[in-house]
Amino acid sequence: MAKILFIQKKQLMQKENIAIMQISAVLKAHGHETDLMLIKDKDALDLEAVRNFQPDIIGFSVMTIDSKWTLDVASLLKGSGIKALIIAGGPHPTFFPDFVENENIDIINIGEGEYSMLELADAIAQQADYSNIANLHVKQGGAVKKNMIRPLLDINELPFPDRGLYLKYDVFRKQKIYNFVISRGCPYNCKFCFVHQWKGLYKEDKTRNKFRLRDVELAIREIEMLKEQVDVSIVSFVDSTFNLKKEWTLRFLKAYGERIKIPYTINIRANLIDEDIVRAIAETGCCQTVRMGIETGSEKLRKEVLGKNISDKQIIETMALLNQYKVKAVVYTMFGIPDETLDDALKTVELTRKIKPFSFSSQMFHPYPGLDITYYAIKKGYISPTDPLKLGDDEFKILNSLLNQPQIKEVTNLLKLSIVGIKLPFLMPLIKKLIGLKPNVLFNAIYMVSTFLMLRKYTVVSIFQK
Repeated sequence: MAKILFIQKKQLMQKENIAIMQISAVLKAHGHETDLMLIKDKDALDLEAVRNFQPDIIGFSVMTIDSKWTLDVASLLKGSGIKALIIAGGPHPTFFPDFVENENIDIINIGEGEYSMLELADAIAQQADYSNIANLHVKQGGAVKKNMIRPLLDINELPFPDRGLYLKYDVFRKQKIYNFVISRGCPYNCKFCFVHQWKGLYKEDKTRNKFRLRDVELAIREIEMLKEQVDVSIVSFVDSTFNLKKEWTLRFLKAYGERIKIPYTINIRANLIDEDIVRAIAETGCCQTVRMGIETGSEKLRKEVLGKNISDKQIIETMALLNQYKVKAVVYTMFGIPDETLDDALKTVELTRKIKPFSFSSQMFHPYPGLDITYYAIKKGYISPTDPLKLGDDEFKILNSLLNQPQIKEVTNLLKLSIVGIKLPFLMPLIKKLIGLKPNVLFNAIYMVSTFLMLRKYTVVSIFQK
């Protein structure tokens, strides 16, 4: 048996990491022991608790925005004499594999990590060589052994995620909103999403479809099991697109409405919506919201720069159907897109106001490492090749853009005032004048407060109204 400790950053809007839960479930199913620590920063790390657990492996699931945090914690672990192997998986090491070259990282786990972690744990338990395990990049004799990618797995063969790893914490037992994943992969190639990289990673894998869905019965049973353990107020399906296969979607919604009956929220894609699906959503009787990315009010930017081939007409017609069946919609937009002008950004405000969603979220565009759109921004000279690594800095996590392009100051200011402009359109003439000012703390405060109020419409209020 091997012992594996996962360490995750503690945050204000805390969420369980589904990848960690899934890997833990596989490890436990094969006799290994796992545990989880939540810490805000390296100073909060309880080194004595780590030593008492005596981990053989310490694992991190790393997003780019948390990459520096991970290295800080790993540095403390190494500097404290803890001998466990430190392994990093998740999007950042997968798409930025040089991460393994940091002196405090021993291994990175790229791609789907369940069975590579299992093989590593088995090897550690058996004191066997682990340098040739597929998916792992392993430091060996001063060099890095980069192993081949393993085939995509059958998600219906996986055990249910190990939610007990998180439920030991009060914050997770009482959080009311729980995340679920019913698919892996996506057939689309939006340039601001990592899916095209994922497909490139598995381009030689001809063994199975890159898009995979859980069996309806398995997906329903997982939810039933959780609601026997905790009070679930909202089931949040975090798959990037819920309605990719119509027949599956209709079967699942029917089963959900009959057996679960807990308010739920899903992501949809406007070009795949028709009246059958909207009717099925409404007939469950418990849809809290559907979430839809419109990204920008400029159809040209949406199609040519973002690679999302959805028209304004499809967005408007989808919203009309949702409103007809009284299904509440939350829409997502981005500001500071490469090539975006102030006029383009104003179109985003106008389109959001026109379709009248129940709620909406406006965010700054972030050029994450390795994305097609990031390479585009580099090619256009809006950022340098190393700029995306700054996304780990607090300065660029929420409010500020990395891009150096015309009118970025005005567009950034418009983002911060956009929610006010959408909800109170009579203020738009004033907002158009204000966005010419220097970015300032007042605009930041307006953005944070207005964003909270919009978020509150479909999270906090929904929980207390149950």
